[in-house]
Amino acid sequence: MALSRGVAISFVVGVGVGAGGCYLYVSTKQSRRPLDEPDKRHPALAYGAPVSEVVRTFKGFVAAFDMRTRNPRYVIEHITADSVSGDGDRGKSDFVEDPAIDPAMRAKLTDYRGSGYDRGHLAPAANHKGDQGAMDQTFTLTNISPQVGEGFNRDYWARFEKFVKDLTRRADDVYVVTGPLWLPGVDNEGKWEMRYPLIGQLPGLVSVPTHFFKVVVAKGDKGGDEGKGKGGAKSSGSAGGTKGGPLAVSAFVMPNRAIDPKHPLTAWVVPLEPLEAVAGMRFFPELLTPTKRAVLDEAATSFHAHGMSLLRPFDRQSAVDTTPALLALPAPGATTTTSAASAPATPSSSSGTTSADARAVVPHPKDIRTRPGQGVVHLCERVVCKLPPERFWEGGGGGGGG
Repeated sequence: MALSRGVAISFVVGVGVGAGGCYLYVSTKQSRRPLDEPDKRHPALAYGAPVSEVVRTFKGFVAAFDMRTRNPRYVIEHITADSVSGDGDRGKSDFVEDPAIDPAMRAKLTDYRGSGYDRGHLAPAANHKGDQGAMDQTFTLTNISPQVGEGFNRDYWARFEKFVKDLTRRADDVYVVTGPLWLPGVDNEGKWEMRYPLIGQLPGLVSVPTHFFKVVVAKGDKGGDEGKGKGGAKSSGSAGGTKGGPLAVSAFVMPNRAIDPKHPLTAWVVPLEPLEAVAGMRFFPELLTPTKRAVLDEAATSFHAHGMSLLRPFDRQSAVDTTPALLALPAPGATTTTSAASAPATPSSSSGTTSADARAVVPHPKDIRTRPGQGVVHLCERVVCKLPPERFWEGGGGGGGG
């Protein structure tokens, strides 16, 4: 089934995130008047404008729900050391439909029964253990997307969620945007095409995402050794940063399928600019200027190149498929160069093979530095971007799978 990617986000969402009053405005324009609520005096709107998206505010997160795909468009949450710890028990929570969304347009519990897909949280329940009510709300289907279970939601993605949760040990505040993606593949004639499964019953089918993304901002630096790498030295702050140093930012994209547990997390690091283009939205626009995006994307490309260099050639190819082209990343095996300023990797113009000399210049994470002066650093410079062990929850770290 083809899915048009020509529809751009043209709305403004003003939502409070956390006690700090951080606001998200998803717009490329300066006006803060919601562009999805046009001037009602226009004669064409005598009976109202079509409604295709609903923004819902919950205790621990805010979700924009897409009535067409019956998935969240995005979920944004603010987590702290307090919110991720407490007596919240997911065993007391139940999956529920969202009564605030039109029954004809919302996802239903029956859509998932017998589908073969997990009800995957975008704001994980474990991020909101500090309040049972907040944890319960993460089980609302407005926060849920169909996810492959074994090898992804219950395994690699669960470890990734734990990595993000554990950032609260190091940062005072962590802001996370999570959402589904539908990325095209290439057909037998070399042309782009969109293919993805659907679950449920006509006419209210639920689209199964091909990929998922997370964009993370960590504010403040408590110091200490929690996840700290040699390259993540604490900074005294700079323009646009905070008292605890520059804000740490990173974006990740992973396919909705079983992922080899040995694949390094940095292999899924992506630049912000192309991710925003394929997602159709700007992330943290009150923070990320074009210059900040540029310096972060330079570092992201180098971290990604290092992660890919750790994979065997076959794994490099199978791990990413068409993702590099869509997200402006080097193709598997492409030549990479870097500098102290984290110059971006450069795709090879050859057939995709890589010489030993080319592989030798792939930077080590401890040598990658975000260009200074913008008040931001790449997250993988602040902490070691490494997943917790497989089945970490067996050691008392909480259950696997959002």
